[in-house]
Amino acid sequence: PASGATADYLTGSHIWRTKDGINWQQVTVDGFGDNYVIGFEAFTVFDDALYVSGSKGASSSTEGLGGAEIFRLISPNADNGDWDGVANAEDNCPETPNGPNGGTCARGTHSGDPCTVAGENTSECGDDGFCSMDQEDTDSDEIGDVCDGVAHFFPPLSGALNAMDSDSAVTVSKITVEEWEEESNFFYAFEPNHEIPTTGFIIYPGAWLDPRAYAPASRTIAAEGYLVVIVKMPGDLAITSPRRANEIMVEYPDIEKWIIGGHSLGGSSACAYAQEVPDKFEGVVLWASYPSENYRLDATDLKAISIYGTNDGHPEKIEAGAEHLPADAEFFPIEGGNHTQFGWYDTSPNSIQDYPSPNPVQEGDNPADITREEQQAEIISATLDFLSQF
Repeated sequence: PASGATADYLTGSHIWRTKDGINWQQVTVDGFGDNYVIGFEAFTVFDDALYVSGSKGASSSTEGLGGAEIFRLISPNADNGDWDGVANAEDNCPETPNGPNGGTCARGTHSGDPCTVAGENTSECGDDGFCSMDQEDTDSDEIGDVCDGVAHFFPPLSGALNAMDSDSAVTVSKITVEEWEEESNFFYAFEPNHEIPTTGFIIYPGAWLDPRAYAPASRTIAAEGYLVVIVKMPGDLAITSPRRANEIMVEYPDIEKWIIGGHSLGGSSACAYAQEVPDKFEGVVLWASYPSENYRLDATDLKAISIYGTNDGHPEKIEAGAEHLPADAEFFPIEGGNHTQFGWYDTSPNSIQDYPSPNPVQEGDNPADITREEQQAEIISATLDFLSQF
C-alpha cells in the first residue's frame, strides 16, 4: 500500500517440484487458490504429514502484511503420482506428466523434458519436438509414449554383485538406519581388514542406480585402507536426500577425515551437502558429474577432483561446471571413457539406443572406446591418488 499497490496486483505464489534437480513441474500457480499468499517460506514434516507456511499480503495494512497461512498435504498424492491431473489407475505413464496439468516431450532433441504446450512443439522440445499431454500410446504397448524407453531403474551387473561378498581383505556390510524411510533405510559399508581406517569416502549413486553398481570400485578402494560407504537413496535419486551422509558420519565417530562424492546426479547432490556443511568434509570426488550454480563450491576450502570420460554424452556440462569448483580443483579426463562405465549397471533392458553388447549405454550417453574394466581401473587410480593426500 505504501507504494500504491492494491490487492489487484496479488496473484498468489508458485511452488515447483522436481525429481532430479534439473527438470521442474509447477504444483501451484496461485497460492493454492489464495491470491494473498505472496511467498511460501518454510516446509516441515510433522506426524507423517507435509506442512508449508505461506506469508500473506493485504491491502488493508500499511506494511502490506496479512499474517501467515499454513497448508497441510493430506496425502502424498498417492492417487496421482506425477501431478499431471490423471489418476494413477488411468495413467499409462504414472511417474511422468502427460495430462491436462502437465506434459513431457515425447520426442525431439529435448525428449523427456517437461513442456506446457501440447502437440508439435519445437520451442520446448527441440527439433522434431512433440509435447505429450494426452496419454498417447501410438505403439499400443499399454505404456504411454513419454515413458517408452525411459529407464527408471538400472539393475547391477553380475560383476557388481560378485564384489558384495566379504573376504580376507575387505568386510562388506549392509547397515540399517532406522530414521530413514522404509525400503531405502540402509547403506553398504566396505571396511579394510588389515588396518583401522581414519579416512572415509561416501558415495552417492547416479539417478535410478542401485548402490551395488559401485561395489567393485568401492571394494578396491577399501582394500587400500579406506572406509567406503555407498548410500541407498529414496527412489534411487540422491537429490531427494542429500543430507544422508550426516547419519553415516555419526555411525563412524572414529573416522577423522571425510570425503564425499558420487556419480552423475549423485555427485551433484554430494556437492549440495558439501556446500551446506563444508567444515564436515575435506574434499569432494566427482565421477562424471559437476556442481550446479546452486551447489557451487568455489567459495569453500574443499579439495576437489573431477574425473570424467572424454566420450561422455554431456562433456560441455562437466566443463562448464568447472567454474563452480574450487580454483585448485583437479581434472582427470579418461580418454575414450563414457558416462555409463562409471558403474557396473545394466542399461540394455531399458535403453532406447541401438548400441550392442558388451558396452550398451544409457540414454544420452556415447559408446566408450575402452572397456568397462579399463575405465574402472583409471577411475580407481585417480580416486586413490586424490584420497592419499588426506
